[in-house]
Amino acid sequence: MICKHDRVRLCVVGCLVLLTAPSLWAQSDDKACARLPEETRRQTEACKSEEEKQEDAYQALLEERADKEKPKHSSFLQWVHFDGLWMPLQSGASSYGLIGAHMTIADVKGANIFGPPGVMLVLDSRNGKQRFRPALTWGVSMHLTDFRLPATERATQLYLNLTKCWTTGGYESGLTMAGLSVTFKQ
Repeated sequence: MICKHDRVRLCVVGCLVLLTAPSLWAQSDDKACARLPEETRRQTEACKSEEEKQEDAYQALLEERADKEKPKHSSFLQWVHFDGLWMPLQSGASSYGLIGAHMTIADVKGANIFGPPGVMLVLDSRNGKQRFRPALTWGVSMHLTDFRLPATERATQLYLNLTKCWTTGGYESGLTMAGLSVTFKQ
């Protein structure tokens, strides 16, 4: 029969064994890890050193960032804008843009820079005569909103465009115009 004092001793000894057991297990794990080939040891989480664990965490972070920065598959139409309703921003101008198109070359947080020069059909009123003339445009588009056209399933984006538009002569002789454009999202 076990007396009360023996139970206390057994309890104390059991606690000591449990407290020292993890270090004994770690020693046996270290011996087992030392016997493994380097490639296998490096792939076993329990055998990695703290430096190796930190290095793996850092590599995982770098891979995650690289995945976020990878370009996503996109449609060419996503970069082509179809323009309309161009109004001159200068007083006394008698030219209006009817329809046109341009292509985005850079997207910077909702603002798209477009070129090579976009094209536009301009209604030019001079000397009491109206005539249609082709024009080149270069400028910037700001994203306004997304919507869906009634007969399509594809999302459409609406942009406000500010551009320099010229029909003849140098860049200085062009008109500053504002208009709207739409493009189709992926």
